[in-house]
Amino acid sequence: MSTVHATLHRQATKISPDLFRPYHVAADLLDDESLVWDDDFDQIRTALSLALKECAATNNLNPWFLEVAYRLISTTTRAHA
Repeated sequence: MSTVHATLHRQATKISPDLFRPYHVAADLLDDESLVWDDDFDQIRTALSLALKECAATNNLNPWFLEVAYRLISTTTRAHA
């Protein structure tokens, strides 16, 4: 959770497009048809991708969605390492 707090702190001092990059990266991963997801997760994958894209488009640093984005990036990166 420290990554989320650090990002929120940066938001308080300055809004930068880099702050919203995790949303874009995670949404791209969710939209990637070549990745294999659990059947239960696959059912919410599209909706979650749209929510992350909406956060990025509206410059909304939602702590919960930001945590989800970082975990998706971390999990898929480790899985492909």
